Amino acid sequence: MTSKCRSYVNHFELITLRDFKFDERFAHYCSNDIKKYCAEDNSNKAEVIRCLSTVMFEHKVLGTKDDLEKDCKKHLKTAYLHQEQVNFDDKSHMLYADPTLMKKCEEELDRLGCRKEKYFEDVVECLRVKYDELGLECKAAVFTREKIEAIDNQFDDELQRHCHTDIDKYCHAEKGDRVLECLKNMKILRSLSSKCQKIVIERMREQAKDVRLNVGLLEACREEAEQYCPDDYKKINDPQYAKKTLEGVFVMCLRTQYTNPQKSVHLNAKCKDEIANVILESEFDVQLDPQLYRACKNVITKHCSYSVMKSGGTFDSVLECLKSDFRHGAIKDADCVAQVARRLQESLVDIHLDPVLHEVCANDLQRLCHDVPPGQSRLIICLLDALKNVKSRLSSACRDKLTERNSLWNKAHTEQQMILPESFGEIVNIIASHPQRTSLLTWFGGLVLLLFLIGCCCGRATKRIKRELKNR
Repeated sequence: MTSKCRSYVNHFELITLRDFKFDERFAHYCSNDIKKYCAEDNSNKAEVIRCLSTVMFEHKVLGTKDDLEKDCKKHLKTAYLHQEQVNFDDKSHMLYADPTLMKKCEEELDRLGCRKEKYFEDVVECLRVKYDELGLECKAAVFTREKIEAIDNQFDDELQRHCHTDIDKYCHAEKGDRVLECLKNMKILRSLSSKCQKIVIERMREQAKDVRLNVGLLEACREEAEQYCPDDYKKINDPQYAKKTLEGVFVMCLRTQYTNPQKSVHLNAKCKDEIANVILESEFDVQLDPQLYRACKNVITKHCSYSVMKSGGTFDSVLECLKSDFRHGAIKDADCVAQVARRLQESLVDIHLDPVLHEVCANDLQRLCHDVPPGQSRLIICLLDALKNVKSRLSSACRDKLTERNSLWNKAHTEQQMILPESFGEIVNIIASHPQRTSLLTWFGGLVLLLFLIGCCCGRATKRIKRELKNR
């Protein structure tokens, strides 16, 4: 291609990025949907793409009736990928790919060094990786792109580009829009190429922060969430949360139900599997448990970072290191202690959620517990019974690890016992940090109102009695 021809191509690409009407196929096949949903966005292509993507996301995830026409979805995908893949000879023109995002993230692009990236998709990926360092407006703009790529992985060109070979090798039978579900399987994840693995782990961390990015979990547990986590479920459709992440509170509520023996029996099998996967995945990457990671970040940096463990540590994962610190009383932060205790109690539900123990005791399980169905702590109870029985002949490795775990479980149970608050300030803190704080405040407000009404009625009655006595 001659330089003159190339300049014409670049010029046309810039025009089509600015005004969707110059993208004939997109304008033709999406004309009805644009008129119906995005009339206010005029001809700004980036805004039209964002608008149509939002309609598609809300239909898929939030269950709204409005949806795009089939042909429009196809050409929306093409337009979205074109937006990401344009090679800008002059980087100042990258602004036209998505003016809103580039403007809202202007400061972050400079501060985090994301402007040096060649393609717009790499600029966005740079921001996604450093999401916690972004300002609120920039986070909202980036989160909008995360949402559309979560419901259809074919929109995620970064994933498709770096994982193309791995997808063909391991996930060729999967639908393109759900290929991430296949790639993040723990058995497959370990075998991925380094670049693909890095992208997949980043997507998993994004999912951990907001259930709306984990479509499989949301679809499997929607009914349970409505029943057991109503306050958190309402946030999914709450406009104030449309542009910010839920920070894992929704999933945490479901995990609480899963670990409760009385309530877990009411969860459907698919929902249980999804929650179990969430717990298992975070065994290998502590950042996939946002509450734990946030509470223990300082402890991890000091004792359990990957660099510390590589320089002489004996632990396979950060979580195993935290468990050891917990057992020896080395964690002084109360929130971190509570989170590690919570993780230990979760692992009691099923031995498969404790991969270290499961691996060490695999042969013993086959020999001693082959007729015991998994779940509801049955396999762990079987092993603990064998631990008490001197005739059971547990392997030494399994016996040692099981003894260690039993000590941890007992300590976790003790730590998780409810301690009554000693001051009004502690009560306020407990309510503020409780995942169901809205319900607690509602009940508290109702109780105060009830006491007020009772007081009014009793006051009137006593006043009447005094008046009658006086008249006598």
